[in-house]
Amino acid sequence: MLDQFSEQCEKRIVSEVRTGVDGKLNRDNLDIYVKTNDIRMKNKNRDYHVFASDWTPYRITDEDFVTNEWLKTYVESQRCEEKAIKPEMFNPDLITFQSSVKTLVSRELLKIFPEFKWMKLVVPDHIPHHLEEIMSRQTKSFTLPILLKNEAKYDDCVCIMDSYNQQMSDWYRKAGRSKCLTSNKVSFCNIGSYYIYGNFLASVLWCIK
Repeated sequence: MLDQFSEQCEKRIVSEVRTGVDGKLNRDNLDIYVKTNDIRMKNKNRDYHVFASDWTPYRITDEDFVTNEWLKTYVESQRCEEKAIKPEMFNPDLITFQSSVKTLVSRELLKIFPEFKWMKLVVPDHIPHHLEEIMSRQTKSFTLPILLKNEAKYDDCVCIMDSYNQQMSDWYRKAGRSKCLTSNKVSFCNIGSYYIYGNFLASVLWCIK
């Protein structure tokens, strides 16, 4: 049953990759502590360390960086330049944040206090933003097999990375996109709880948002 589940997950991932979509690997260690009822010299409580992960396709595609004018302008404005960082640079973000908080607080007031029901007519049901169409796309997640590895050990980390490399190579090969791995210069980087790969710009934007 586990083999069938794993095979089915791989088929779904390959089908997704075949459409031209890239993605990211989410991962985290899974620690299990097992207590024994009869503790002896050779029968003690045990710690088990395994590694769980899933693959999430990007909702933002390469085409979006070409067709979405706001996205192109935003990415260009975020490029690192040799200029001093000043507080006023963040004013637009601050204004957007304050406006969003007003809406969120108003919604909570409506839930908690019946006296504020009259506000429902003026409280937006949706907070508008420039990437509404892109962010409205369905988020998918594909579970990957659990690895019996401990990320606290260097040699196990190497095995984990090698496993990801092998799986990704198989996905792209079966999807007919092997050349994309070379042209995109795909590599893994450990950022917190993420192993990010795929198109560089998409990776950058995912981190930004």
